[in-house]
Amino acid sequence: MSKLSLHSVSVPIFMIQFYAERILGDLGGTSKSDYDGNTYGASLDATVKLRGGFRVFAGFDWLNVSRDSFKEKGSDFAQNVSREDEDTFASRLGVRYDRYFSDFGLYGFAAWKHRFDDTESRVESSFAGAPGEFTAQGLSPDKDSALLGLGAEYTFGKNYAIFADANADLNTGGAELGASAGFRYTW
Repeated sequence: MSKLSLHSVSVPIFMIQFYAERILGDLGGTSKSDYDGNTYGASLDATVKLRGGFRVFAGFDWLNVSRDSFKEKGSDFAQNVSREDEDTFASRLGVRYDRYFSDFGLYGFAAWKHRFDDTESRVESSFAGAPGEFTAQGLSPDKDSALLGLGAEYTFGKNYAIFADANADLNTGGAELGASAGFRYTW
């Protein structure tokens, strides 16, 4: 018997510490930086349970990624990099297989993901001690990609679960590997 289920997934805030080194060779040594970033978001999903542990799902995601401004140190070509703050909106359509052992479940999923917004990442930067700014182009993932993942969840009560999963977002521009954890309420 098929059952339609709507649920909201809140992803907690992830605080990220970045440490980077740019080796400049003959140009002037090594530039080093140390800075923080945050990621948070939310998802709204609709699923239809099928037979044998399979589900079809559609979802909508919002994700905010921010990175603090920072100043590199250690070379003649150290950069001052401005703060970056991006919002991303995407949809997902896919299939999930889950297997439960009492209140504990394991699952795997495959989905088509479509990004609605501009996928180009840009950052404003300048060289320390030099006038003027320039814009650096970051990674630009495709608007469409394949999303694959594995995860585990623990259900409690009638409508609550905590979960953790690892996923790969694959497209012709590269791969993004990630992990998430959160709380799910199903109604």
